[in-house]
Amino acid sequence: MNPLADVVGASGLHVFAEIALVLFLIAFGSIVTQLLTARQSTLDHAARLPLEEDVVPPTSLLERES
Repeated sequence: MNPLADVVGASGLHVFAEIALVLFLIAFGSIVTQLLTARQSTLDHAARLPLEEDVVPPTSLLERES
């Protein structure tokens, strides 16, 4: 037998692997759902973002308050 598998099985660490799998499936499912339900105009805008030259650079918090 595999001693590492025996240690993990006896210590109950398999719960963490199952939780990680569930969290991954939730994240993957939400990303796929968001992509499949997005409007074409939203996707076109996101595709042009790196190429736009008239993007205003973000300002610091101090400049926003004054």
